[in-house]
Amino acid sequence: MKITLKAVFESADHAFVYKMYAELITKPEEEYTDVSISFPGGLRSVKFHHYRMKDYFTEIKVEMIDSLSFNIIFHSTKNGGYWKDMVLHVIRDLEKLSKNNSIKFFMNGHEIPSNCKSS
Repeated sequence: MKITLKAVFESADHAFVYKMYAELITKPEEEYTDVSISFPGGLRSVKFHHYRMKDYFTEIKVEMIDSLSFNIIFHSTKNGGYWKDMVLHVIRDLEKLSKNNSIKFFMNGHEIPSNCKSS
């Protein structure tokens, strides 16, 4: 399956810098770590879960559309399972870098509401 994430910026400089960053964070060996905390029997249990891009996607391309936007095109594996979580990690990483810069994200042509992007 092909998933297209579009990032739109207010300045060409930001779009270019974020495109370079997106290329770094979508490399096949890029790893994300999630932490789950539970309290079985009242005892705190912390588990770390490690996920690599290549476990979910066969190919990822980052392509400029115009001076203010670029696409990240994900091709999910047959067993890509939780690919949406990986795309969300990419969005969050780009947002962390942005701080005060405005970025709008679109997935397959639909804007991603801001309340869906942050935890």
